Amino acid sequence: MAAIGVVRLRVSGCGQNLDLEFESSTKVGAVLDAVAERAGGGLTRRHVKLLFRGKQLGEGGTDTMSLESAGVRDRTKLMAMHTKEYRRPRRSPLSPAAAATETLRSRTTRLR
Repeated sequence: MAAIGVVRLRVSGCGQNLDLEFESSTKVGAVLDAVAERAGGGLTRRHVKLLFRGKQLGEGGTDTMSLESAGVRDRTKLMAMHTKEYRRPRRSPLSPAAAATETLRSRTTRLR
Protein backbone atom coordinates (compact mmCIF):
# COMPACT_ATOMS: atom_id res chain seq x y z
CA MET A 1 0.00 0.00 0.00
CA ALA A 2 1.34 3.44 -0.93
CA ALA A 3 1.87 6.19 1.60
CA ILE A 4 -0.99 8.64 1.99
CA GLY A 5 0.07 12.13 1.05
CA VAL A 6 -1.55 15.45 0.40
CA VAL A 7 -2.44 16.30 -3.18
CA ARG A 8 -2.93 19.99 -3.93
CA LEU A 9 -5.02 20.61 -7.02
CA ARG A 10 -5.66 23.72 -9.07
CA VAL A 11 -9.02 23.40 -10.81
CA SER A 12 -9.75 25.96 -13.52
CA GLY A 13 -12.93 26.32 -15.51
CA CYS A 14 -16.67 26.82 -15.05
CA GLY A 15 -15.82 30.45 -14.33
CA GLN A 16 -13.68 29.50 -11.32
CA ASN A 17 -10.10 28.99 -10.22
CA LEU A 18 -10.15 26.69 -7.20
CA ASP A 19 -7.27 25.55 -5.03
CA LEU A 20 -8.18 22.30 -3.27
CA GLU A 21 -6.33 19.81 -1.05
CA PHE A 22 -7.09 16.11 -0.75
CA GLU A 23 -5.37 12.98 0.46
CA SER A 24 -3.96 10.87 -2.34
CA SER A 25 -6.39 8.11 -1.35
CA THR A 26 -9.42 10.35 -2.02
CA LYS A 27 -11.76 8.98 -4.67
CA VAL A 28 -12.23 10.92 -7.91
CA GLY A 29 -15.98 11.06 -7.21
CA ALA A 30 -15.34 12.97 -3.97
CA VAL A 31 -13.23 15.47 -5.90
CA LEU A 32 -16.08 15.95 -8.39
CA ASP A 33 -18.47 16.60 -5.51
CA ALA A 34 -16.10 19.12 -3.92
CA VAL A 35 -15.56 20.99 -7.20
CA ALA A 36 -19.30 21.21 -7.86
CA GLU A 37 -19.94 22.43 -4.31
CA ARG A 38 -17.15 25.05 -4.34
CA ALA A 39 -18.11 26.30 -7.81
CA GLY A 40 -21.54 27.22 -6.42
CA GLY A 41 -24.48 28.29 -8.52
CA GLY A 42 -26.43 25.15 -7.74
CA LEU A 43 -24.04 22.90 -9.63
CA THR A 44 -24.11 19.20 -8.88
CA ARG A 45 -21.68 16.44 -9.73
CA ARG A 46 -23.54 15.59 -12.93
CA HIS A 47 -23.11 19.19 -14.17
CA VAL A 48 -19.29 19.14 -13.94
CA LYS A 49 -16.62 17.05 -15.61
CA LEU A 50 -12.91 17.07 -14.83
CA LEU A 51 -10.21 16.72 -17.45
CA PHE A 52 -6.71 15.47 -16.64
CA ARG A 53 -4.11 14.97 -19.36
CA GLY A 54 -6.81 15.17 -22.02
CA LYS A 55 -9.00 12.49 -20.45
CA GLN A 56 -12.14 12.82 -18.41
CA LEU A 57 -11.89 11.74 -14.79
CA GLY A 58 -14.95 10.13 -13.28
CA GLU A 59 -16.11 8.57 -16.53
CA GLY A 60 -16.44 4.84 -17.12
CA GLY A 61 -16.05 3.81 -13.51
CA THR A 62 -13.02 5.96 -12.74
CA ASP A 63 -14.98 7.90 -10.10
CA THR A 64 -14.25 5.07 -7.66
CA MET A 65 -10.50 5.26 -8.34
CA SER A 66 -8.23 7.11 -5.92
CA LEU A 67 -6.36 10.18 -7.12
CA GLU A 68 -3.12 8.25 -6.80
CA SER A 69 -4.31 5.36 -8.98
CA ALA A 70 -5.67 7.83 -11.55
CA GLY A 71 -2.17 9.30 -11.82
CA VAL A 72 -3.01 12.64 -10.20
CA ARG A 73 -0.03 13.98 -8.29
CA ASP A 74 0.61 16.95 -6.01
CA ARG A 75 0.29 20.39 -7.66
CA THR A 76 -1.68 19.05 -10.58
CA LYS A 77 -3.88 21.31 -12.66
CA LEU A 78 -7.29 19.98 -13.68
CA MET A 79 -9.75 21.52 -16.10
CA ALA A 80 -13.42 21.71 -15.08
CA MET A 81 -16.11 21.94 -17.72
CA HIS A 82 -19.88 21.95 -17.73
CA THR A 83 -21.50 18.76 -19.00
CA LYS A 84 -24.30 18.70 -21.56
CA GLU A 85 -26.79 18.37 -18.71
CA TYR A 86 -25.86 21.81 -17.41
CA ARG A 87 -28.22 24.57 -18.38
CA ARG A 88 -28.45 27.95 -16.76
CA PRO A 89 -31.92 28.82 -15.56
CA ARG A 90 -33.30 31.28 -18.00
CA ARG A 91 -35.99 33.81 -17.40
CA SER A 92 -38.82 33.59 -19.85
CA PRO A 93 -38.64 36.52 -22.24
CA LEU A 94 -41.37 39.09 -21.88
CA SER A 95 -43.27 40.37 -24.85
CA PRO A 96 -42.68 44.08 -25.53
CA ALA A 97 -46.11 44.92 -24.13
CA ALA A 98 -45.50 42.91 -20.94
CA ALA A 99 -42.08 44.51 -20.53
CA ALA A 100 -43.61 47.99 -20.83
CA THR A 101 -46.25 47.09 -18.26
CA GLU A 102 -43.59 45.84 -15.83
CA THR A 103 -41.61 49.05 -16.29
CA LEU A 104 -44.67 51.20 -15.59
CA ARG A 105 -45.54 49.17 -12.49
CA SER A 106 -42.05 49.53 -11.06
CA ARG A 107 -42.06 53.29 -11.69
CA THR A 108 -45.46 53.86 -10.13
CA THR A 109 -44.47 51.76 -7.11
CA ARG A 110 -41.44 54.02 -6.53
CA LEU A 111 -43.61 57.17 -6.75
CA ARG A 112 -45.95 56.04 -3.96
